[in-house]
Amino acid sequence: MKIVKLPLNQLHFGAGAKTHDDDSVAAIAASLRRFGQYKPLVVDSATRDVLVGAAVLRAMNSIGWSEANCVEVDVTEAEAEALMIADNKIAELSKWDFAKLGDALTNTGPVPGFDAPFMETVMGKAKKKKEPKPPSDKPKKEKPIVICPKCGTACEDIVFYE
Repeated sequence: MKIVKLPLNQLHFGAGAKTHDDDSVAAIAASLRRFGQYKPLVVDSATRDVLVGAAVLRAMNSIGWSEANCVEVDVTEAEAEALMIADNKIAELSKWDFAKLGDALTNTGPVPGFDAPFMETVMGKAKKKKEPKPPSDKPKKEKPIVICPKCGTACEDIVFYE
């Protein structure tokens, strides 16, 4: 994979189905200011349409950047559309481990993209996962012990098959 620097004024927004509101673009801009560009945009080499990273391109423009690190790909129009859809959908499939996220955010402090209400929710969920559950008032059921008639071994958690 070869990363090339391209002027932003030569890049175009692909016709992707995903939309990005001003808040998401502002969060990306804050991330760019804090961390810089840590992953390249994916650009159709023939059209210079941005296939992956359109919101990042919008954020770069909003904070006055003039160029971006890009990876150029040679794809058909159908492949370009499929790539845009897949990249956005696959990102939605992952889920947060709130205990780990809470620990990480405790160490890092505020991170772009996480507003105060979300931070409170995450920290609350992380705290709940760490707190031991109070002992139950219900008496524990004794597991039956079965003695094997053939060998005389005592066993718990027996499953009988017919």
